Amino acid sequence: MSIQAVIASKIIYILGLILVIKVDYCYECGVGRRFGHALSTQPDIETHYPNAAETSELASGFFGKKLLKNDTSLRITINTQIIYQHHRLDSESRLATAVCTEALLLLSESVQHHWSGEYKLYVIEGYLSDVTKSRESLSLHLEGRAFDLRLANSDPKKPRLAPNDNKQLQRLAGLAYYQAKFSYVSVRHNHVHVSCRKNNKIEESKVYSRCFPETAYVRHKSGKKIMMRDLKVGDSVITMSPKGKILYSEVTMFLHKQKAVRVNDYIKITTMDGKNLVLSSHHLIFTLNQGAIYAKDVQPNTYITSFNLENKFFNKTRVSKISHVLEYGVYSPLTEEGTIVVNDVYVSCYAMFPNHRIADLTFSLWRFLSRYFKFILSYVESDTEYHWYPNILRRSVNFLNIFPYEL
Repeated sequence: MSIQAVIASKIIYILGLILVIKVDYCYECGVGRRFGHALSTQPDIETHYPNAAETSELASGFFGKKLLKNDTSLRITINTQIIYQHHRLDSESRLATAVCTEALLLLSESVQHHWSGEYKLYVIEGYLSDVTKSRESLSLHLEGRAFDLRLANSDPKKPRLAPNDNKQLQRLAGLAYYQAKFSYVSVRHNHVHVSCRKNNKIEESKVYSRCFPETAYVRHKSGKKIMMRDLKVGDSVITMSPKGKILYSEVTMFLHKQKAVRVNDYIKITTMDGKNLVLSSHHLIFTLNQGAIYAKDVQPNTYITSFNLENKFFNKTRVSKISHVLEYGVYSPLTEEGTIVVNDVYVSCYAMFPNHRIADLTFSLWRFLSRYFKFILSYVESDTEYHWYPNILRRSVNFLNIFPYEL
């Protein structure tokens, strides 16, 4: 890397630190309000995400049937980083489906990292074979798809539960939802309840979680469609101005770009006016009432903004259906505006970070560099999957440990 690139990297790193420390986090959108650091001192009972019933399609899926203890889909977990209330090796709490087991192991690693080994994950309850124990005949505990969790200290001689601190429970919930990819997380009075889908590609969703598929399209200022796989840095595409008018904004980088990958968990949002937007679960999309929220948190009847090519104006439209689809490729273009119209739907260019405004601020330096130092930047650009600028910002945020999860 050239001297100019090293200097630019240092400046970006410092800018990221300043913005993260100085900007007042407005958790007006996304899940940050519930699982972030700006929390009340009183326990927020029955806070859950997503905002849907646990056994709905949007969360962990419908209850099927109670599984027997010897069901082949149940796996036993033996891991030194996890403490079980029922500590016997043959206890039911250690049983779970393969998907839930994998999520639990990911969460235990996240707990170790986040609290620097001070705490371990404590499992109060896992699989249950008895309906009376679960108190609910349709509890996902009966299917091995749910856990009740706390934190315990890491003392090997005498592990004990951590104090029932609301902030710790909220952070544990954030780790479970973002890092471990549990599909439903609920903060209860003295524990965190989590559950997972019957089938979920955790590793794929963990890695490929910031983009659009290759079949998504944007529009050139002429109105012509440009497929994501054909979009290039320097192209000017349609987006919406703050006043709701058509604006042409230049693509200045691809934050993430992978061509030949298969992604099983893209979210497809269908609208009443016939738009079909496919994007990753943690990509921000603008809604009329909630601001910019993650795609996975959009629900039917939510109002979003679509583009009408024939009349060349933007209008609100209602979401009619949410589904999960398999697509190929991951593309995450960044425009000068920080917004873009994809499949004729107005969305943010950012993902994983719960606030569009702050994410856009952290790219102020990049906009300056891309406008006035394109010649220098052309020498440091590479064809890597992740662009170096957002990678530096991501590492800065993770280093400061301000979120209950890693970006």
